[in-house]
Amino acid sequence: MVWLGFAAMLLAALGFLGAVFFNKNLDHPDDLDSAEVVRQSNISSFRNRQTELDAQLASGDIDNLQYQGLLVEAQRSLLDDVAVVASNNASISGRWLLTSCGVLVIALASVLYYYLGAAADVEIRRGLEQVSDGPQPALTEQIRARLKQRPDNFFYWALLARFDHQDGKLADALQSYQRALMLSPEDNTIRSEYAQVLFIAAGSVVTEAVSAQVQQVLARDINDSSALGLRGIGFFAAGNYRAALADWQHALQSLPPRSEAAGAMRSGIAAAQARLGESGVGSVGVRARVALSEDLATILESAPETLVFIYVQEWQAMPMPMMARRVTVADLPLEIEFSNDQALMPGRDFSTVSKFEVVARVSHAGTPLPASGDYEGRHGPIELQGKTDAPGETQTFSLMIDRRLP
Repeated sequence: MVWLGFAAMLLAALGFLGAVFFNKNLDHPDDLDSAEVVRQSNISSFRNRQTELDAQLASGDIDNLQYQGLLVEAQRSLLDDVAVVASNNASISGRWLLTSCGVLVIALASVLYYYLGAAADVEIRRGLEQVSDGPQPALTEQIRARLKQRPDNFFYWALLARFDHQDGKLADALQSYQRALMLSPEDNTIRSEYAQVLFIAAGSVVTEAVSAQVQQVLARDINDSSALGLRGIGFFAAGNYRAALADWQHALQSLPPRSEAAGAMRSGIAAAQARLGESGVGSVGVRARVALSEDLATILESAPETLVFIYVQEWQAMPMPMMARRVTVADLPLEIEFSNDQALMPGRDFSTVSKFEVVARVSHAGTPLPASGDYEGRHGPIELQGKTDAPGETQTFSLMIDRRLP
């Protein structure tokens, strides 16, 4: 359909130029010179625009689909400008005008022959806008076919890898992840996903290949929950339960509390504690029911992804969190537990402080540090019984976020 539209546009442009030729009047050299200047100016503007788009693509400001769409738009604009110049100078055009414009249209058609291949990209983009959960066989095949024409498209390799993984085609997914990483070896998200598929393909075993990928991911982002989870599985399988426990507790801090991943991480933590004979050690702690005030819930309804930091700190002491969790506004209200085994620093937990408080803060900047305009709630001071003896009882309380920081 795109090619039919383009063909119609070319025919219309050539028909218009032919009408200009067959209805021409006497030539006026001065006016012809002026028309030529305008035409060259339009071509120069097009080339400058193309250079700008090339620079934006190279710098990552736009992706390949956006680049192709904007370039085609610029080329069509140039065709329109050529037609306008011809119309404005119909009374002074001659054979040279028809010939030169015809050559220009043919040249542009040659250029557009390549770039209008972006029609396939447009179809893929439309398919992605309508994508739903589950296998996407038609879209997957579209992407696979497009990659035969554009094998250097990182975005398509990454999409193909994910779709093949969803379809259970692990071997194909691994190949696609490898191609994507060849094009963008610094992409930590894709490398983390690659490690997970390697793990699944190996029968849920942390092989040397999996460990190698995990190490690369954690070297760039020590908080990557997927990589921490995989490394913890490796430690657990090797009998290093203490290291597994540390990795899984670390990973849990960055996961949405109600997610399946968080549930799996808690199960792993419980298993590691049981192997260490510590199933009761972490039971000394607090459970907070965290919620937004009614007015604040209305204000933040349109910003569900805003980060919320919930943490425990010593009462009236240096504001250094002992335990912390990060959630979003969409997760509230929720119940959240803090216990000794979640301590951010060894030796700094409920057994080492006499009083503490729990703070929950909505951060507009997305950072742990408080800032003017953030919303906050506090509960304290709190004292725990059974801090150093056998398991103490978990205290439960409500924490309302209802105060705006000045």
